[in-house]
Parts: sequence; structure tokens; C-alpha cells
Amino acid sequence: MGGQTTPPNFSCPLCSRKFHTIWALKNHFREHKNMNKCPICRKSVKNLIKHAYYRFVRGDEEHGVLWYLLGGGNENPKLRRVARNLTEKIVNRLEW
Repeated sequence: MGGQTTPPNFSCPLCSRKFHTIWALKNHFREHKNMNKCPICRKSVKNLIKHAYYRFVRGDEEHGVLWYLLGGGNENPKLRRVARNLTEKIVNRLEW
């Protein structure tokens, strides 16, 4: 019997690499962490994770995905769950 592998489920919106789990994608996203410009709105920022958080709590879902992938959420587990669910649903449709 040949080993069947499942296709990767999650794509990085920045470099299109594919991953089998959301955790692996989030872990990979550390490679993109040193950005000083938001990949979504192109705004120059000093703290990208803070920028993504504030845009997310104001209703911008793409910034919520960015916030989650950058490692946000430890200070607010409920919001992190929302961002994770959102990420799982829409990350493959995003291209930054």
C-alpha cells in the first residue's frame, strides 16, 4: 500500500508556501515578522502586531488574520479564538 498524503490546507498570503496545519503556517509566518510596512494597507508602522490588532478590533478581518499569524492573542484568548477561526476560513483567499 502506498502512503497517501493529504494536500496542504493552508497557504501563506505573503509567499504562497503551503502548510498542512494552521500551526505550521503560524510558525512559518515568523519569517515575515520583521516588516515595518503593513502588507495589507501598506501603512508604515513601528509595531505591526499592534497595528493589526487595532484594525482587527475595528472590524477588518484581514488584519485579524495578520494579527493572529504574527502571534497576537495571548493577552485576549477569546479574541484569539475568533481570529484563529477566521484565519482557518479565509487565509487561502488572501494575497498580500
